[in-house]
Amino acid sequence: MSPSVSVVVCNYNCGRFLAEGLKSVLAQSVTPLEIIVVDDESTDDSRAQVEPFLGKVELIGVSHGGQ
Repeated sequence: MSPSVSVVVCNYNCGRFLAEGLKSVLAQSVTPLEIIVVDDESTDDSRAQVEPFLGKVELIGVSHGGQ
């Protein structure tokens, strides 16, 4: 049986790191069953950074829960 993994990326205004992080996840030797980016109402370009990965990555927006 091969290993299975899901990846959840929690994000708030870290768009400058998202593309590189998602590329790294996709380059791993074990292909994830799912990759989910949970965006906490970022005000930077986070959503734009995820858009090229849609289809391989699911983007979920949530109401800002931070302080």
